[in-house]
Amino acid sequence: MKLIDILLEDWWDKLSPEEQSDYIKKHPDSKKALDSKSETPKVDIPLPKINIKDFMPKFDFSQSPKETEFSNGYVKADKPIPSPPREKLSYKLDTSPIKTEEDFQNWKSSYMESGDLIENMSGYAAEVQESHMNFRKSLSKKETKQLEKDIDFWKMKGGYDAYTYADNDEERQQVVERNERLSSMAHESVVKIKQPLERGISVPKGVTEQILSMYKVGEDTEIPGKDSHGCSGFSLSGKVARKFSGTSNLDSTIDSDEDSILFRILPNSNSEVRGLFVDGDPSAEDDGFIEEMEILRSPKSKLKVKSIQKKMGPNGNQLTIIEFEEPDSFNETIMKENKKITDKVSLRYLSGPVNRERTKRKGSKRIKLSDLIKNKKN
Repeated sequence: MKLIDILLEDWWDKLSPEEQSDYIKKHPDSKKALDSKSETPKVDIPLPKINIKDFMPKFDFSQSPKETEFSNGYVKADKPIPSPPREKLSYKLDTSPIKTEEDFQNWKSSYMESGDLIENMSGYAAEVQESHMNFRKSLSKKETKQLEKDIDFWKMKGGYDAYTYADNDEERQQVVERNERLSSMAHESVVKIKQPLERGISVPKGVTEQILSMYKVGEDTEIPGKDSHGCSGFSLSGKVARKFSGTSNLDSTIDSDEDSILFRILPNSNSEVRGLFVDGDPSAEDDGFIEEMEILRSPKSKLKVKSIQKKMGPNGNQLTIIEFEEPDSFNETIMKENKKITDKVSLRYLSGPVNRERTKRKGSKRIKLSDLIKNKKN
């Protein structure tokens, strides 16, 4: 193309559309006018205003897909739940004497309210659930399906009670196998926690000393005992666990001959504990008991006894708080047999769900403990 042609093209391109149209009207026989007739006429059609959001999938952004699928009713907090200072994890029991009903009510209120260091327990449970889901991902499809069945079985019938209420040897064997699978997974699973796990029980006065004989400050031990039947249920919430510890046993206005015991497991320096968060599993969503926030502790996992504290009630009944601490290393071998463990006590009071009363069946015949221990050894 010659330079003159390029210059001529430049002047046309520099004209606005209105100026080009005016030029064509004034020069109908010009080359530009003739060329415009051969082109497809341009029609200015006003385009509708488009909002890109109208074309996006409708998501509920209040929860991520993962939270929606696995929430189990727990609502994840907008921000990570802060960890309480480590020095506040240990519980200092008020051992002052209870002299009046007002003293008891004031102490009970303080004891229950101090159960949780974290205010947003639903958000906290959702965070712990993430640890459980990471463990669940490591399982095969077959193992995952079996785990779901075992959790449902546990939540409906418990551990020791499921065995003692079984109708025949075949059912008892199913319970034994179920308990062993849960025990192994509870030993292998590690979850992150920010406050101690707790388990509360109420026991006849004569049983208290038998339980205390199992533990000595500074020694390694298990909950329940290694020879017991299945896991021991703890709760992420101290308030939940303390409801089952029988605080009314210390109330002089109530006729009771039972003591109260509270077990507390402090996390290690990495904020970790071994345990299977059964109420954080998707299969537990419809069982109606996820408010227990139950996590299973295996008798295969060792703990170190940190402290033992006692408070006496005016009626002679006692509350004992036993604190344990998770070891920093999870490479330890499974505990050797502890000769101090009393089979009957560990079976009856330390094995089973965090809510022991829920799985008891009134009017049903229970198998004798002696027969249970005998059958286990055969």
